[in-house]
Amino acid sequence: MRDSYVVLNGGLGNQLWQLSFAHKLAKSRSTKVVYVRNEESNNSHLLCGVRIISELLEECPHGLEFRSYEFSCPFSRGKFVPESKWSKPWRNKTLDSRNWHWQDYYGLDLSRPYVHLGFFQNLEFLEHEVSIVLSEVQELISRQRNIKEINERESYAVIHLRGADYYQKRHRDTLGVLNHKYYLQLIDEIVKQGVKKVFVVTDDWMTAEERLRDNQGINLIRLYGLNEVSTLQLMGGAKVVGVSNSTFAWWGGMLCRKAGGSMIVPFPWYQNQKGGDPAGIYDRSMIKLPAHYSY
Repeated sequence: MRDSYVVLNGGLGNQLWQLSFAHKLAKSRSTKVVYVRNEESNNSHLLCGVRIISELLEECPHGLEFRSYEFSCPFSRGKFVPESKWSKPWRNKTLDSRNWHWQDYYGLDLSRPYVHLGFFQNLEFLEHEVSIVLSEVQELISRQRNIKEINERESYAVIHLRGADYYQKRHRDTLGVLNHKYYLQLIDEIVKQGVKKVFVVTDDWMTAEERLRDNQGINLIRLYGLNEVSTLQLMGGAKVVGVSNSTFAWWGGMLCRKAGGSMIVPFPWYQNQKGGDPAGIYDRSMIKLPAHYSY
């Protein structure tokens, strides 16, 4: 029987979704999680995620393997499958920049030996597998605990702000950058939950200061230089996590929720999202706040 391959792409947040999808495939056939080495694969976010995914799979008891290959063009023989239930016209217009042919996941044949390329962000489709990955990440965090300055007996919240690459046109026109109004609501909700100590994590301090200018007297603590695992550890130990529309922040919020905390999310997740939950990342336990976008 031929193997199936799930190709790692994007940052750690996207790669954790890809790992979840690989767990889905592994129920029916041998599955490899693949890092493709070529001239386009030297992105620092990609490489950092790949390192962490490979560490997760070292301890994985579910039959998944991590492999690294050199392909000049691996996508030419791949099957690009959907990450969510976006309608095809909207999805092709905004996300399918490489003009791949899509297949609706309701008709997806998981038994075929495809090279699977995608982001697979759908909690309904992968709820069980997301739970598995969250447990694997918790185990990794427990082996690498390295945040010294946090008194874990004291309740705290975490706010995550995403900027930086979101200002690039390819992201700005589709994903959108959450503005000051959203974070004002977010701080209101944190205050309601009785938390006064709030750690702020961001890749864009220049605009973060403007978006958090009305802090209502709570103690906003800047954190610099945390790596991805330390950031997930921080979010997983919080009483409340308020996230931006970032897949990495989503996983941090889910760790918080899994440990009994609250997860606050923007709705809709993307500024050009039309109706319902096409992003596939919400459930009933999340606190949804109206999203306000700058672009």
